[in-house]
Amino acid sequence: MHWIVVALDRGNTADLRAITRPAHRDYLRRADLTARFLTGAPIVDDSSGTMRGTWLLLEADTRAAVEAFLADDPYSRAELFFRTEIFALHADHENTWRTIKGRVAS
Repeated sequence: MHWIVVALDRGNTADLRAITRPAHRDYLRRADLTARFLTGAPIVDDSSGTMRGTWLLLEADTRAAVEAFLADDPYSRAELFFRTEIFALHADHENTWRTIKGRVAS
């Protein structure tokens, strides 16, 4: 099952985000986690370009697996976020994702 995570930064945390970002990026690449990172990006302020959050597309069997993945993320451990939301994607999304992966691979 696929999940979208949207996490918004607490105010005045640009330095914390910058310091923690390399560990966060390394964490996303690990293969031993409860969820698999597929893609994602920083959320930025559209006028300044300042990073102010994160969105992730994850693959996991359960919401609990996603929650465990997020709990161990260096950003979460550093308390970067003031709000994190997890959304399950509808099953029809699976066909769309396979189509996108096929286009990227070719």
